[in-house]
This record gives sequence, structure tokens and C-alpha cells, in this order.
Amino acid sequence: MLQLARRNDMLYFRDKSVVMLSFLAEGIMLGLYLLFLRRQLLAAFAGMANAALLADAWMLAGLISVTAVTTAMGVYGVAVEDRAKNAGRDLYISPVGRTALPLGYWLAAAAVGLLLSFLLLLFSEAYIAIRYGVRLGAGTMEKVYAVLILVSASGAARVLLIVSFLKSSGALAGCCTIVGAMLGFLA
Repeated sequence: MLQLARRNDMLYFRDKSVVMLSFLAEGIMLGLYLLFLRRQLLAAFAGMANAALLADAWMLAGLISVTAVTTAMGVYGVAVEDRAKNAGRDLYISPVGRTALPLGYWLAAAAVGLLLSFLLLLFSEAYIAIRYGVRLGAGTMEKVYAVLILVSASGAARVLLIVSFLKSSGALAGCCTIVGAMLGFLA
């Protein structure tokens, strides 16, 4: 199972355009926030102390939560390609069990989602620290890391359920567009 997960991760990171498109929803969210929503939030929070800090932290938290799902969808592109090329049949006749293949896809997606969410968390923490001089405490960061693990694992599991019904790369692209837009709106 770990070998399958490593294979899926290598195939995902090999295609740079897929990696960049995994971040499309985050880029759109950040652009909309900077162009339109930030001013509206700051106007709504006008009487609050540290309104800009709250708005920026809120937005960055939304970006981190969306990253785990959108990157998992990108990683599951390998599963959809395998299904389209009937590579799953080849993998099933190898000495792995029937559950190892989907668990390998899930583990790869959860690992990539966790890695990229963690990197975005570090960027967000640095931005907040530099811009506002505020840092999360050590005890708080451990809780945040635990939540990142849970969000990545559950996001990868939810996306696996959706992707298990897709049979082509075109269907995955359409699904990614819908899910990315929906998550961007909700977050």
C-alpha cells in the first residue's frame, strides 16, 4: 500500500500543470478576497479592534481548509487515469489485496493534502507574524497540526467517494471545477 501511495505521489508531482491547477481555487479565492471582499469585511468590522488581523486570518484559514480537498482531487487524477487505461486490472493481479489500491490512492491524496496544507499554514503564520506581529503559541500549533491531519484525511476520503464514480479525465476536470467553485464560495 505504501508503494502504491508513493507511486501515486510521484505521478502527481511529475505533472507540474496538475499541481498548479490544484491551487486554482485558492488563487481565485485569494484574488476575490484582495480585490473585493477584504474592503467589505473591514467595513463590516469597523468598530472592532484588530479587524484587519481577523479578516486576514479568517481568509487564510479558509484557504488552508480548501487546499486539503483541491489537492486531493488533483492526486486522484492518477486514479481516474488508471481507471481509464485499465491499469487497475494490472495492479489487481499483482500481489496486493483488493483494498490496497483504494487505500493507496487515499493515502497519497491525504499525504499531499497534508503537506501542501502544512506549507500554506507556515506561509500564513509567517505572513500574520510579519504583518501584525502576532504568533500562535506552541500549544496552539499542536492543535492546529492535529486539525490539519484530520482535515487532510477526511477531505481525501470524501473526495475518494466522489472520484470513485468518475471514469475519464474530462469528468474529473468538470468535477474539479464544480467542487473548487463550491468550496471557494463556501470558504
